[in-house]
Amino acid sequence: MGMAVDYDQKQMRYAQFYNAYVPAYIPAGKTVLDVGCSAGQLGKLLREEKGCTVYGVDISPEAVRSAAGVLQAAEVMDVERDPFPFADHRFQVVLFVDVLEHLFNPEEVLKKFQNYLTPDGVMVVSIPNVANISIRLRLLMGRWDYTTSGILDEGHVRFYTLKTMRALFHACGLEIEEQGSAPRYRCKRLTRWWPTLLANQFIFVLQPMVRTLG
Repeated sequence: MGMAVDYDQKQMRYAQFYNAYVPAYIPAGKTVLDVGCSAGQLGKLLREEKGCTVYGVDISPEAVRSAAGVLQAAEVMDVERDPFPFADHRFQVVLFVDVLEHLFNPEEVLKKFQNYLTPDGVMVVSIPNVANISIRLRLLMGRWDYTTSGILDEGHVRFYTLKTMRALFHACGLEIEEQGSAPRYRCKRLTRWWPTLLANQFIFVLQPMVRTLG
């Protein structure tokens, strides 16, 4: 119970970032699956401001109880172990917002969830950038200090640069349709010039190279 509460509090802190940057990559009126939906903050925004129909899955029962009140439906799921509770549904957008870095086998998860896309569906993925200048400077000083949130979140089991993000997607049979970034601070223009150095997150719109039939 304590771990779940800590998880929920952390996700509430992340919600401000999600709401600021991710919705711009999601067209209005879509049927959306939010993988790692937390308490449904992002899904609620997509429903209210973009008219989307949003389903969610999350590993935290506490989070799902909250999400069920604001989403079309929400279910508890460990995406690396459990069967998908909405297997008879297909989605125009599948979201992985700060999820993949918490997984031991993100490649298999990305491959699995491609099966639940509509023929024209896309994945929208955000991943922290471990090559951010703040992390590089810490390494120069011999420091790798885990934190309760952010790029070095103590819950992260994988760390990605832009190059390794692209390699992951290629290995999963996904191609990048659109790529953006979110600044660590308010230096949006500088981040556009030097994204690998200044981006806190990279955000991608991905589509399967080969569409699943059926």
